Amino acid sequence: MARCEATKARLRWEAERLAAEQCISLQRAREIVWLDYLDECGQPQPPQAEALAQAPAAPPVATPVPAPPGAYWQADTTTFFTQERLAANRRQLAQVKQLLGRRT
Repeated sequence: MARCEATKARLRWEAERLAAEQCISLQRAREIVWLDYLDECGQPQPPQAEALAQAPAAPPVATPVPAPPGAYWQADTTTFFTQERLAANRRQLAQVKQLLGRRT
């Protein structure tokens, strides 16, 4: 079936408009517009087109996002506050308190 350039342009415009208004993919909008055009022309629809028109669109498959590599994203297994470090911090705190106590 030969279509003139004006018909092609009208179908293209309708598909773009439908995709923008319905927030669907341009390919799906083209299928819908093409099926409507075939209905207007009175031509029978191909069997696969009938199945596409009746079947709901499958939801997009969510792809898992991989974690970025590096030590930043992984917890450190060593203990930061060890007994030795806590004891050293307490000694330094006691020295600071002693120095501050002398000033007052």
